[in-house]
Amino acid sequence: MYFNKIRKIFLLTLIFFVNCLVHARIVNFDTLVNYKDVLGSFKSAVESLSKDSLVVVDFWTKPCPTCSNISSAFDKLNGTYADRIVIIKIFAKKYLRYFAHSSFYPNTSKVAKVPRILIFKDGTKVDDFMADRPQDVINRVNKFLN
Repeated sequence: MYFNKIRKIFLLTLIFFVNCLVHARIVNFDTLVNYKDVLGSFKSAVESLSKDSLVVVDFWTKPCPTCSNISSAFDKLNGTYADRIVIIKIFAKKYLRYFAHSSFYPNTSKVAKVPRILIFKDGTKVDDFMADRPQDVINRVNKFLN
């Protein structure tokens, strides 16, 4: 009973944020997460948001020069495809204990290195890769938008 109340509140909150995303297509995972169920929040968010838009999840961290370098790709994608894409930024160090094991999402290995990019379309994961250059990210995302 208590779990159902929490789940209902979480889903209503998620619907609110999905409606807000019309104007904010690059989203910090902190705004979507239910800290009592981080992995459940992740799964619910990517699966529900990817039914209407392509969802790109970026696992990043601050002292990572490659993460800083590829952030321009997300800005460019957001500017070009804001109506077709949602980018979820996850600060890897903050959530490492949740994403550092292979069972955090089906058919996905643990997040051990950054920048790690996951792409979801129509409720399922369609790509999972490490990015080195902004153009790598843009090319991989474009493959699923065209």
